[in-house]
Amino acid sequence: MMKWALILLSIFLTGCTVPPAPPVSVPSLNAPITAAHCFLADRYSPKYKLLQESPIVAPDRYWLATDNRLAVYALTAVGDVAHAAALSVSIADHGGRRHGLIEALTGENIQFPPRTETQAEVDGPVWNEHRLTGPRYADWREYADLALYAALDSHNEGNGQEAARRYGAAMKLFDGVGFADKPYTSTEGHGFYATYKLALALYVAAQIQEPPDSRLLPALLGKQDESGGFVTLYDATGTPQGDASTETTSYALLALTADAVRWDIERPSANTDRCAWPE
Repeated sequence: MMKWALILLSIFLTGCTVPPAPPVSVPSLNAPITAAHCFLADRYSPKYKLLQESPIVAPDRYWLATDNRLAVYALTAVGDVAHAAALSVSIADHGGRRHGLIEALTGENIQFPPRTETQAEVDGPVWNEHRLTGPRYADWREYADLALYAALDSHNEGNGQEAARRYGAAMKLFDGVGFADKPYTSTEGHGFYATYKLALALYVAAQIQEPPDSRLLPALLGKQDESGGFVTLYDATGTPQGDASTETTSYALLALTADAVRWDIERPSANTDRCAWPE
């Protein structure tokens, strides 16, 4: 009797085997990646050998960090290693140093809780930000970007379980439209979502191999304007507000290239001639 019961159970389980999940539906990212890459090229100033903050809101401001350091990471990700290397030299020539947080994007270990940012003029329109000396964020879990960086830091330290836990905690701040974290709900945020947090969530998910919320990628792609750049803010309807920027576009490029690699979908080859850099 036991033998037949086991046979019947085996047949039942075989017939009820769950089929493999279908592949994630992700569109070709060739066009948005190329457009974003060229947006960064258009931001380059031959005079300062750096990328400007944004074309409309801050065309005469050049941030060593985070903007230009993030651009180095993004250009490297799309295969434009020559311009990434040249930009790195320019950052060093202007006295740029370690930021203290964004290095986690390249696999470096950072300290948590993170420190508050210190911003200062370097030379005229050239400014820098770092997180090396300020007080530590006691409420970092209330900031979506810091919570996502915490997950990435755990991953970089080899703690996959903690990375997944922290990523899950960060995603609880996502309300389906954007990350309704402390800056969003504060008076200073004025109820605008930050686009780069969508990109950071996608990037971290790819790095730690967590399934991303299916709403993240469409939401991010919807913030790319006709310049090829990604607009910094958007409202509760998902409508972009303000100007595209080097920082936000760099985060978006990191996310899109990471997704393209993760899902093995169409993406540009490492062709540095597809964007014209000012001379």
